Amino acid sequence: MFSTGFLFWYPKCGASGTSSVAYRSRQQGRRVSPSGRRRTPLNLVTSFSQQGDLKMKQSLATLMAIAAVLVFTSVASAGLTPSEAGDPAIPDLIYDSATGEVTLDVDASPGIIGYSLQNATNSFIPGNFTPILVGVSTALTSQLEEAALASGSGSIGLVFPTGLDLAGLTSLLTVRTVSTSLGAPLLDFDLVVLSATTTTTTGTTAPIPEPATITLSLLGAVGLALYSWRRRRS
Repeated sequence: MFSTGFLFWYPKCGASGTSSVAYRSRQQGRRVSPSGRRRTPLNLVTSFSQQGDLKMKQSLATLMAIAAVLVFTSVASAGLTPSEAGDPAIPDLIYDSATGEVTLDVDASPGIIGYSLQNATNSFIPGNFTPILVGVSTALTSQLEEAALASGSGSIGLVFPTGLDLAGLTSLLTVRTVSTSLGAPLLDFDLVVLSATTTTTTGTTAPIPEPATITLSLLGAVGLALYSWRRRRS
């Protein structure tokens, strides 16, 4: 009788009585230490969720920083500041197709001490001509020229017709020679055509997206990421 009663009682109480406590705690869905103190269970779902939120916040911060850098870069690129066209040792003739403005840039050459621009259709606008060299100059509908001892560069004004692409500009100019220094051979200007969306140069075409397009695209990406993050949290 004693052994039978012992076997019936042992699974619930045990020698120290702690098995009975552990049994009841399991029935109630809690863990209890042998000393009787309740332990708070580790919530793995909450822990992983918090880690995911932190990573998402870090990713969003990185994305927004990249977006800001790209927007500023695109604005600078679209600010009519073209990269070197063709040979950097040859000065650039930069033409804005929207306004007809012509800018002569030395690029990486020794300088510009003289140049001659000619066309066969009397298409220049001499009234808008602004000399950039301290010397002699000629301004006609068929010819724009300057010569000096000192180098110069800059805009010579809105002297070309508007709306030309690179092929049209090349066809317009029957002569586009430039002198970089005394005694140096005459060279042909490298041509750069600026438009609202592209910068086209002799020998290369480099599309430049408008700042508004880049800005909207990046803001859309950030907004989509925020929407996904909030859906995960809800």
